[in-house]
Amino acid sequence: MPDGNNRWYTKGEGEEESPKVTITANSSLGEKLCYVISGKMDEENDPEPNKIEIINKTASKEIEITEVGYTRITAWIEGDGEKSSKEVTEIIKFDNTAPYITVDKLEPKAEYGNNGWIISNAEVKIEAEDTGSGVMGYTYEVYQIEEGTSPKKIKESKTVIDKDVPIKIETDGEYSILVTLIDNTGKNKKVETIEIKKDRKSTRHRCNTNRPKHNIIK
Repeated sequence: MPDGNNRWYTKGEGEEESPKVTITANSSLGEKLCYVISGKMDEENDPEPNKIEIINKTASKEIEITEVGYTRITAWIEGDGEKSSKEVTEIIKFDNTAPYITVDKLEPKAEYGNNGWIISNAEVKIEAEDTGSGVMGYTYEVYQIEEGTSPKKIKESKTVIDKDVPIKIETDGEYSILVTLIDNTGKNKKVETIEIKKDRKSTRHRCNTNRPKHNIIK
């Protein structure tokens, strides 16, 4: 049975890493169990079908699903070169990969001073992708970093679904933002860290306005 949300598989049964599907046919001697596996839902031309001889009125085939995304399995029984049964189609949704941040950007466009300090108002906007089921959203925790003390958590969120909702940093200081990305299975998650240094009042960071590369710690 699917173990994720919306009938997505994230693993197989027990300790198995991927799900398996068994096709079984019961029919007359001399007929064949035929099946086609399509890795993409939008394929216009299906590959040539696999055929298994039906012996003792039965035939079966176990298929392991290894490709992330949608897999379509279509099966039927063939006799004398023609279909002798209706096609049966099963869609398997498999995703064992976690989402990842593609862009974390500051809006409105931040003004930078020396050593990566932001000297203007700015909010962090997250953009992420997932190769399988897609990105459901993310949660985040904001920690303020002060010299000589442990990072102090000052803000956390419930799951953010709206990708246009930014992470707001209201006051000046050094911050570490832990972003937990969640895909649509609800099972695959990944934590990424974004470092922000903000100082709008002091003049000590205002010598250089070139924007440095914004680092993400993965």
